[in-house]
Amino acid sequence: MKQTFFFTILLFLFYSCAGTNNLQQRKAKNHNELRSLIEIIFQDSAFAHAHWGASIKSLKTGKILFEQNADKLFLPASNTKILTFANTILELGTDFHFQTVLYSDAEIQDSILMGNLYVKGTGDPTLYEEFYDSTTAVFYDWATIFKSKGIKSIQGDLIGDESAFDESRLGYGWVFDNFDTWYSAEFGPL
Repeated sequence: MKQTFFFTILLFLFYSCAGTNNLQQRKAKNHNELRSLIEIIFQDSAFAHAHWGASIKSLKTGKILFEQNADKLFLPASNTKILTFANTILELGTDFHFQTVLYSDAEIQDSILMGNLYVKGTGDPTLYEEFYDSTTAVFYDWATIFKSKGIKSIQGDLIGDESAFDESRLGYGWVFDNFDTWYSAEFGPL
């Protein structure tokens, strides 16, 4: 089911790009036909000056179904978001929510948390400063939780727990002269 959904989106993208009526009428019945249809699109004369790259792998077997310029680095176009979205839905589902967890092993004495407060992140993009209003709302929500538990101050430190991700903070192939731009921000659990 997931594989069929992903191939449907992939074919839609390719058909949209090709714009050839007779090609849009065809549907791939198996992986070999899919590969042939994709090759037809990649070789279309309308794209003679295009720089294409693709690596399509079976979700079931891991077998490479089609590759062209798979080892080349590209600056992704905005339509890459469509495939990213499709893959995210396949991997995480439609009900997925990021969870940022607050925890402490300290006791509360006279409305004071007598120890450290830990924040364990899982990559919630709304905690990024670009989403300023959303981030502010999160902190107000946390303050409301503290207040409901009778906590008015914290005696310890606020410690960020980034153990959900590995130590890599940059995307593979990112160019160094873009690191000072907002869209090349390092990523991490917090």
